[in-house]
Amino acid sequence: MARGTWQGSGTWQSSGPDIGPLAAVVVGAVVVIGALEWLLARIWWVIGGTAVLAAAAIAAYVALARWADRREARFAERRRAELAAQAAAELPHRPQPAAVEASSQPPAIVNHYHQDIHIHGGVPEQVAAAIRALPGRPGDAITEGKE
Repeated sequence: MARGTWQGSGTWQSSGPDIGPLAAVVVGAVVVIGALEWLLARIWWVIGGTAVLAAAAIAAYVALARWADRREARFAERRRAELAAQAAAELPHRPQPAAVEASSQPPAIVNHYHQDIHIHGGVPEQVAAAIRALPGRPGDAITEGKE
């Protein structure tokens, strides 16, 4: 225990250690405790307000999502109608082509283009005439310039 003396003006003069830092800690603790008491006294209001805002945000999201779905459906329907009208206006009605009748005879000449030209089918005179009509030998085009 610190000893002190009375001064002439009636104030106490301590001769012990300085308690200023300890007083700052005590005042800080009192302020923190007061703030926590204030918050805890109103915590149900804070929780209730947060819950109301969260519910409002979720309701707004759901409403906007439903509105977007309805808007998209209206746009798709309108776009289908526009495309159908545009197709009807741009493309006149064309009759379907008649079915091609299958011929009982294969075509006279069928060409297969790969390493050499192979000519199949038909009448031998037509095949011979087609071969004679080809310039040079069959491999000339492929090997030209490769001596």
